[in-house]
Amino acid sequence: MKNFRKVVLVSTVLSSFLMAGDDIMTKVTNFYNTLTNHAFNFKAIKSGDGYDLHIEPNNYAYKEIFNPDAKIHISVDEGPTVTKPKFTFAKAGLVAESEIISIFNKQIQDDIKKDLKNPPKLKYSAILGFGDNLKENITIEPFVVDSKDMKVDSSKVEITTDIDLSKFVGDMNLKYDHFIMQPKDEPGIFKISNVEAKSKIVEPPVEGFFLFSESSLSVGNIEMSVSKPQKVKFKFSLNAASGAKKVSDKLSDITMLMDVKTNDIDTIALAKGVKESKNKFEFKNIGTQGLVELIKLTKKMEEAQNEMALASKSKNDEKALAKYLATMDEINNKLVPIFNSTFIKDKSKIIADLELLSNKVSYIKLDLTYKAEPISGSLNSAFISLAAQGLAIVDGDIDVKVDKDLATTINPFALIVLDMLKVKGLASEKNGIYELKATLKGGNVIINGKSYTLQELTRVLF
Repeated sequence: MKNFRKVVLVSTVLSSFLMAGDDIMTKVTNFYNTLTNHAFNFKAIKSGDGYDLHIEPNNYAYKEIFNPDAKIHISVDEGPTVTKPKFTFAKAGLVAESEIISIFNKQIQDDIKKDLKNPPKLKYSAILGFGDNLKENITIEPFVVDSKDMKVDSSKVEITTDIDLSKFVGDMNLKYDHFIMQPKDEPGIFKISNVEAKSKIVEPPVEGFFLFSESSLSVGNIEMSVSKPQKVKFKFSLNAASGAKKVSDKLSDITMLMDVKTNDIDTIALAKGVKESKNKFEFKNIGTQGLVELIKLTKKMEEAQNEMALASKSKNDEKALAKYLATMDEINNKLVPIFNSTFIKDKSKIIADLELLSNKVSYIKLDLTYKAEPISGSLNSAFISLAAQGLAIVDGDIDVKVDKDLATTINPFALIVLDMLKVKGLASEKNGIYELKATLKGGNVIINGKSYTLQELTRVLF
């Protein structure tokens, strides 16, 4: 009996490794299909010492750019002992190398090869641990395109991932040193440098879509200058971030941030004296199912547009147009219930913090709670009834500060409006900064302790 158990155990282990290859590639391709929201169909077919990874574009726009027959051969070294890409104990090691331009259609390949003597290669290596933890390293080699009109210089791109293929959660990071385009017939440049992007998937997909994640983008320098039709130059840095997190089984929070900053004199002049722009938007307690349904609807809209574009190309416009219009009607009919399941009365909040820094700080701050009843009827009638509720749609606070000098630089008539608000007792002014604070409650606006309906406020202003 003891020997029998040993035989069964050994057989089970061996069979698991014999089937590991198919299981590995199925999980990897499923992950990337989900990650790209099925814009591409990744499919692995057994070939030689590994698999041919076929990359088929599904979106019509991508079909016009990418090669529908593109494939990359991935060598698979199955464990428990692997030697490629390095010696270690793991379920498998994966290695691939291919010319990156092979994924584009033949016409684009031919155009690129005219001025690109050494096409850059994509190099891929990965280790899949025994717990289905996939660690990948993807490198796109640097390249230079030197044509009669333009010179393009790109550094290498490095992408690393650490993904749990059993849950589809983990981290993805990208680093990129520079991309430079310079015309040869006139002074000018387009340059981005010191790029770093990070993404963290914190929850498994919801109904096949990645919903809960955190991402950030940092670009140390974006520079552009042209001499025609007039001389223009700007230079700035960019930091952006976004994320969605689960609050409960039914509610989610969404955050978006962007910070644009410059110390360049020409750019500050072009931006009317603005040195930095900070923007933050938050949507709190948003219905998760509404978000999922909106993503589904967006996907369906893309599919309808793809079909219309393909029909247009094949001269079958009339039948395709009728089908497209029917699909769009179906989509429009679903927008009202999606809106109702996304914005929840007394729960959903909209928070905004928009800031401009010149010599002084100007900002708009909003903290609003959604108060409207669910809407019904057709799309047009539903949103007309929503608009008819006026200020009663939300309760909350509004805080605005405006630098007089910045406002008049942007619009010379701004000072007239600011002074009118001051004269009417709706705004105050100190050291060239105008401030307006208001509270929305029950359909009224409360300013300096006095309550106005929308009609009353209109009469005060005009």
